[in-house]
Amino acid sequence: MLHPKFAEECERSLFPQVDIAGKNFEEVAAVSDKHCQVLCSAHPRCTYFSFTSESFRCHLKENPLEMVLKAQNGVTSGIPARGCQLDDTWVRTPVEGVDFTGEDIQFKMVDSAEACQKACDEDDKCQFYTYLTEQFIDRDYRRRCYLKRTITIPAPPKIVKLQNVVSGFSLSAVP
Repeated sequence: MLHPKFAEECERSLFPQVDIAGKNFEEVAAVSDKHCQVLCSAHPRCTYFSFTSESFRCHLKENPLEMVLKAQNGVTSGIPARGCQLDDTWVRTPVEGVDFTGEDIQFKMVDSAEACQKACDEDDKCQFYTYLTEQFIDRDYRRRCYLKRTITIPAPPKIVKLQNVVSGFSLSAVP
């Protein structure tokens, strides 16, 4: 739940359809612009970021001396949200048609994306998951719930579009 005082401040820190030119010091996978903002906010070197929605790439940038904005479709840029509470709907909302590739720790057979979410929440090692629906193209893999984790930041190493899958994050650590 967002504190009303902070919500507006953090919302003003995102710039849709804008790329910020600058020195990329790291590029990581992110599921959304808000996820990218969280990654930037957690990194002490990050002065701003650009998120490319088509490739799910988060470009962390460092240039405290200038910020050059350029119109760019499919890109959202922003500044770190230090000192305000971020919107956490991105972590609470499963994404359809998106696969969090790799970092599998195990898979379970379940009947729904909701059951997969619950399995991830109940496993203290699980940070995120991918569920292959009943409509998944390969029958041998349908209804599989892949529980996943990373050793460093809780972000999938690769995010790709894939039909008939649902991915999301563990809610056990979300307040």
